[in-house]
Amino acid sequence: MLARKIQGDKSLNNTAIETVQVSLVRQLDALEANTLDSDAIGSLAEGLARTGFHASAWAAFIRQAESTEIPVDRIAAYRGLAALARSQGMTATAYGFERRMNRLNGIGNDPAGIPEISIGDLSVIGRSVDTEYWNSIVGADYISPLACDPLRDPNLAMTIFKDNAFGNLLGLVEDYSFVVVDDSGQPLIEVECDARGDQNLGCREAGIILIELAPDSPALDTARDLALQQLEAITLWAGCPYALVEEARQSLQRDRLARLVSSPHDIQPLRYGWIDLDRDPQTLLASYRASTRQRVRWGLDNMSVSSLMADDTGAVDCYRAAYFLAQRRPPLPDEMFLRALHEGSIDAFVGHFEGQLAALVLTSHHGSVTYDMATCRDVGSSRPFSHCLVHVAILQAMAKGRRMFHFGPLYEDGDDKMCRIAEFKRGFASSFGEYELMKLFR
Repeated sequence: MLARKIQGDKSLNNTAIETVQVSLVRQLDALEANTLDSDAIGSLAEGLARTGFHASAWAAFIRQAESTEIPVDRIAAYRGLAALARSQGMTATAYGFERRMNRLNGIGNDPAGIPEISIGDLSVIGRSVDTEYWNSIVGADYISPLACDPLRDPNLAMTIFKDNAFGNLLGLVEDYSFVVVDDSGQPLIEVECDARGDQNLGCREAGIILIELAPDSPALDTARDLALQQLEAITLWAGCPYALVEEARQSLQRDRLARLVSSPHDIQPLRYGWIDLDRDPQTLLASYRASTRQRVRWGLDNMSVSSLMADDTGAVDCYRAAYFLAQRRPPLPDEMFLRALHEGSIDAFVGHFEGQLAALVLTSHHGSVTYDMATCRDVGSSRPFSHCLVHVAILQAMAKGRRMFHFGPLYEDGDDKMCRIAEFKRGFASSFGEYELMKLFR
């Protein structure tokens, strides 16, 4: 029985164990049998806390939070964790849970409270803490090295990440980005990071990268240490479960980061795929996998392909219809989709087969890089509708002078659906990069 397991709770004495109420024992057994809903688990956690089973109460509140897929429904569990943490003298942890709840409630936390630490002559400048000073440090004409990163760029990727396409269910996004500067004000390392609702500290929906702005500086090693200490301080202050950091697998800094993880399971291999567009169209087609070339040619012979324009009266209807056929939620709200089309930050390609809508491909543009943002097709047919649309999108990126067509991360160890998507992308990609995602400061 699960009730007996509380004997391992080191916060208890024998007397407390012997005084467990019968109803509490029954609730513990129901929890083990997975017959309690979220509210009942919360009541159990409160009962455990009142009885003095603090570690068990903590585990029950965590279980309550994990029992729902909707982030805003976890607020009650976080409120219980905050109260329990404060009762045990864990004040900083309690404030972290409260800030997490604020984001879920759509309430911004006061950026003036974000810690900014220093080591010797090096210090941290937070963008949200002092925007004016940040701008004076990086310069008005500053272009981030992430401007060509389709997952992290401070413009389109940030806008999409901040736009909540799911109502208020995911919570508010808060920016925690910072630079490490020396005593002369020279930026040494830039770190773009943010958090939404109760999610981890990351960079949009990707891992955080430490961007070296002064690679020849003798203070760079110390600056890296300071950046990691600042990330740890932000993770605790913001109440994030962990910070997600990305590093190239063969990087000299990889081992330094790996020493900060709590478990080997907190390191996940990650591979990106892309095409360098310094080639002619025939060489491009020849670089695809043979089966991909065959499917591209089938599409070019049997389908009609066109681009959606922002002033097309049926653009949104076509966009929605394509995702209805794919039985998926569109990645962008209608208004953002049209605005991005009008601004030229995305392109949309549609394919028709025998006069009927069959597939849609969205690409986004990030400096000199075009990104395979989203692909959908009619799931009611097994024909290869998407391949020729991706090929046409690559050709257009090449015609516009882009240097790279990026397919993003290949989730080769994911579920069947993600593995199929990775297999699809590998058919086009000719270059690959090996990285690792690390969960730090759990």
